[in-house]
Amino acid sequence: MVYLLVVYVHVVAAVLLVGCALYFTVVALAARGEERGAEPLLLAVARADFPPRGLSAPLRVSFVGLGWLLLAGMGASGAALLLLDGGTADVARGGVPGVNLATKLILFALLLGAQLLLTARPSPRAAHLVTLLLLAIAGLSALIGR
Repeated sequence: MVYLLVVYVHVVAAVLLVGCALYFTVVALAARGEERGAEPLLLAVARADFPPRGLSAPLRVSFVGLGWLLLAGMGASGAALLLLDGGTADVARGGVPGVNLATKLILFALLLGAQLLLTARPSPRAAHLVTLLLLAIAGLSALIGR
């Protein structure tokens, strides 16, 4: 039961994070024809409150802060899955599952750096990089789950 709960948290965090990244990418693509560029609009989106001020909520975070919370949830649940599933042995043994898992962990480390870049200076390139890394991780997850 614990394993299924951790998998659920992992998948929900990943899906919401991909949604946030795709939102940033769509905003960047929509603003590319703007006179001032996409950066001011992306900065406004990054600093926007979630949930919006019009809704009653006990806690508000910035949109980028939401991304960090989801990354933390995905990382913590992924680490828990490694421990619960014995995935660390797969990495040590090598082979296709081990290589896929090691690649996924490296991509996650790169994703943390890309998210840091998006937080520090929102730009279309940073938004596209985060989205690309998330989609690569999702693709590897599908291969590992087979």
